[in-house]
Amino acid sequence: MLDILRRLIGGETRPVDLWIIVIELLVLAIILLDSIWDKAHKFSEWRNTRREAKQISVCLAMLTEQESSALRNMILLGRQPAYGMDLQSKFGTPYVIELTSGIWQLTAKHRALIEKWAQRY
Repeated sequence: MLDILRRLIGGETRPVDLWIIVIELLVLAIILLDSIWDKAHKFSEWRNTRREAKQISVCLAMLTEQESSALRNMILLGRQPAYGMDLQSKFGTPYVIELTSGIWQLTAKHRALIEKWAQRY
């Protein structure tokens, strides 16, 4: 590379030298674009996760006293909510809490946020 740059500055470049520089610049541009794309993707994932967390926090604040007590007991003590209590429809984000085989469970994605909420109150 240094040899090619020396020839370029000295004015004695060959066509192959110019092609090598163009190819190297294209490779660097591809690496830069990939890095920028990765950062943008990570930012959008972070933003979506944060948006979901805010939405879940709003939904948790809107629970009635009976519902929030049942949810806290489920998380902290392992007691299932009373039959007929529909906690799943209270959350705008799907799959925060789900009923599988008659047992209410928190999804792994949102478990930490809701456990933190339950321990706070």
